Amino acid sequence: MTYTLPMLKPRATLVRPLAALAVLALSATLALAEAAPYDRWFVVELDGQRAGWSHSKRVVGNDIVTSEEMSLTMGRGEQTVTITIGGTFSETPDHEPLEFRTSQNLGAFRSTETLYTFFGEYVSVSTNGQTSRAPMPEGDWMTPAEASHYFAERFEAGDEEITVRTLAPTEGLEPVTVTRKNFERVTIDALGKKVPAIKCTVTTSNAPGIESIEFIDENGEALRGEVEMMGMKLVSLLADEQLAKSPLNPPEIMRATFVTPSRPIENARGLSKGAYRLTIAEGNFPDLPSEGVQRVEPIEDAAGATVTIDTHATPTALAAGEKRDAYLKPSLTLECEDPAVVKLAGTVEDADSPRDTAEHLRRLVHRHINAKALSVGLATAAEVARTREGDCTEHAVLLAALLRAKGIPARVASGLIYADAFAGSENIFGYHMWTQALLPDDSGTERWMDLDATLPASTPYDATHITLAVSDLNGASPINSLVTLAPLMGQLKIEVLSTK
Repeated sequence: MTYTLPMLKPRATLVRPLAALAVLALSATLALAEAAPYDRWFVVELDGQRAGWSHSKRVVGNDIVTSEEMSLTMGRGEQTVTITIGGTFSETPDHEPLEFRTSQNLGAFRSTETLYTFFGEYVSVSTNGQTSRAPMPEGDWMTPAEASHYFAERFEAGDEEITVRTLAPTEGLEPVTVTRKNFERVTIDALGKKVPAIKCTVTTSNAPGIESIEFIDENGEALRGEVEMMGMKLVSLLADEQLAKSPLNPPEIMRATFVTPSRPIENARGLSKGAYRLTIAEGNFPDLPSEGVQRVEPIEDAAGATVTIDTHATPTALAAGEKRDAYLKPSLTLECEDPAVVKLAGTVEDADSPRDTAEHLRRLVHRHINAKALSVGLATAAEVARTREGDCTEHAVLLAALLRAKGIPARVASGLIYADAFAGSENIFGYHMWTQALLPDDSGTERWMDLDATLPASTPYDATHITLAVSDLNGASPINSLVTLAPLMGQLKIEVLSTK
């Protein structure tokens, strides 16, 4: 029998690392000049094809306001998805933080906008009408204009390596450490002519292990930036606004992320055990989670790991130090207290066991999302409950929220799933998302059990689900929680060792 996966979502699971790529690009190109006004536009290319724009601006008046924004558009056959990431930071001339705003739009639904207001000892955080308090960022850090001034000062002094820890306008309250080194004088093309530039390498704490290249002029202003992730190269080139925002033919990204294994897998949806050897040719292989019924063993002589999934194995329990309540609370993505989510959860009566309740909820989500659409970037659970539209990401977040609404701890897993046929390709692994619920076993011990709401009633899960990352989706910027996937995309190889 041939199995197709209409809900396979290499796009949305890919959207989030690409959004993190956009954040990385903006974090790495913080304005480097002293706190003077500027307004710069950049063309953004993905693998040599124009994919969007970025805009950097600073206004100096009674306060100093620094803003960054990037928009990426990517094609998926006849469909496209646009990611827009932005932020604005306000500070006093003495570099005291006042407030900053971040915004993320990952597809067809509303943007997520957050306002952070500084009140000395705490920060007020308001997101889409919900307000809370957060502590001040820990440790020493600089505002964006202060970081620019510090870099310019150290660069003028001839430092060979310059590190700043700052709140980037596009990030939340977690400071980003940006390090620049390997300064080299070169000549590059910019605005249609040859110009002298200073080349340097840049690393940032929000994307460990990933190095970008930056070209700046004598005043420290950005001319060009390059960063590689997911087997793709993103380049930002200095331009004018008209060129930066002119119509474009977005690059196709979906098929490039498919992974063809060493051999086809028969009866994938009925598979109870599978062993796979995952490797990459370059870079550091990320630490994959041994969670649920997946076990991971690093390979000593290669950048990779052996992954074994056994659906009959004993699932993992909460790790030491993990708090059960973290997987029960509402978040910006998993709004388990939203009326639409609570109402939908209420249509399923509590079964004799939480495991049966969880399975009933999984089947409910499969039925409830009746518009299996690929045009959604990343909807929240409440949006999906109302629109009944989406694919694997929407299934995963809605099921996680319904489980939490029923008092069952839940999170999401992102990784790969095998498909006999999808989007014109055959016998491939594609990027996917599903749900993990913390459920009691026969002895009463709670363990992480995998549930895939994109699959029909007869198949809650199978052993071709390779977990690359897990997330509670409780943060303000959930896109960064899956940056682990990025180094694998475009260079991952999968050898099928055994299946049963």
